[in-house]
Amino acid sequence: MQPENQDKDNIKYLLLKTAIIGGVILFYLAQWFGPGLIQSYKQNKEFQNIHYGGDQSDLDASVERYNKAIMAIKRYTDSIINKDDCLYVYTNDTREITATIRPNLNYDVFNEYGFPRPVIRRNNDITAELNKFLNNRDSLGYKIILNTEKDRFFIKNVVNTGTETEYITFSTYFYNTKEKEHLTQLIKDKKNYISVLKSKEDKIRELDSLQKAKIIFSETELHNQKIESNLKLIMGPRIKLKDTTHLFYFTTYNKPISKGQLNGKINSFASLFLKKQDTTNCFIKKINIIKPTYDATE
Repeated sequence: MQPENQDKDNIKYLLLKTAIIGGVILFYLAQWFGPGLIQSYKQNKEFQNIHYGGDQSDLDASVERYNKAIMAIKRYTDSIINKDDCLYVYTNDTREITATIRPNLNYDVFNEYGFPRPVIRRNNDITAELNKFLNNRDSLGYKIILNTEKDRFFIKNVVNTGTETEYITFSTYFYNTKEKEHLTQLIKDKKNYISVLKSKEDKIRELDSLQKAKIIFSETELHNQKIESNLKLIMGPRIKLKDTTHLFYFTTYNKPISKGQLNGKINSFASLFLKKQDTTNCFIKKINIIKPTYDATE
């Protein structure tokens, strides 16, 4: 045999030997690690199905839809604030106050009750609610929330309708010592008191907390100087300007209002709710509306 042919045979033999050895090694590697790799893959898929509610591609698609809806909500709220970046409130509160905007959508979809939802389902639920609001934004409208040092509360519910202008008067206060003593005695003397939520002791303790009252009334009621509903009037605020703990806020409820327009309603408001009290320390306050922040990666 010629040396050249012999070298070729040796190369073929080495390649065959290498292939056989490599195959044997791969075979044993598959025997040793294959079940583990398969098990790991199965566990990963099972985790995705349980935690995400689908595979990675389904998750990515749900996140993309969610982020798109969040950005659309952001553009909506930004457009409202760009048009009206403040609100005007007649008040005796000299402290710093801010306001935030909140679209009138169903916020229950953001909460988890009982067992948490898979991520994909949660994203899809929120996205559906956001899109539902965006498709009906004019009729659903938005709320404005006042943020004071002591509390935060809804002050406006603005919708794009042609209904009569409504106003709101909101007040916060603390009972003085005489009022607390009187109310404590009334609670103690109340016979057959039954409440599954609060005991008499709980009701008495609440007398030390910040009290709140509000009333919403129409342009007609303001003009006529008469609240049509006696129940609404009874539940409404009692403003005592001599008591420095009594703070009140008066503005429109369902529509924006300019400073000049609000100024034109002050006399009627004072006649209806302040009853000749000294209003020297009352004034129209300009409150900036803060743009909400959105984390599109949530």
